[in-house]
Amino acid sequence: MTQKNNYLVKFKEADEEFIKYSFSTNNLPYNSSVQLLIAADIDRQTKKYSNMGYKLTLIEVGQVAQNITLACQELGICSCEFGGLLNTQLESELELDKSIKLFLGLSIGYEQTEPSLVQISDNNLEKNCI
Repeated sequence: MTQKNNYLVKFKEADEEFIKYSFSTNNLPYNSSVQLLIAADIDRQTKKYSNMGYKLTLIEVGQVAQNITLACQELGICSCEFGGLLNTQLESELELDKSIKLFLGLSIGYEQTEPSLVQISDNNLEKNCI
């Protein structure tokens, strides 16, 4: 990927099974409609801000996530932030440059009006939760 502008890019068709794997879950998080990944070019930031680059990148990622969450709330749409992603695998799958690193995932969708069963697996103990 040679694009260096600041806008959304559709990389390729999503492999739903790979996305589930990357979010470490059997379902897409909360069965949401949209999965966003926030990434940043670390080399660009460190060239621009020297040793403060990484720190400022983390602040900017938080600000972007906060603005998305606030916009969703205003529109009556639910959102949830995820930090526990399989970053290396996602970066490879999306064919990101080595300097571009994933920091945060966001799931966006409408509130579930009816409870549904979700299987949770923890240390070989499976249970259904509502």
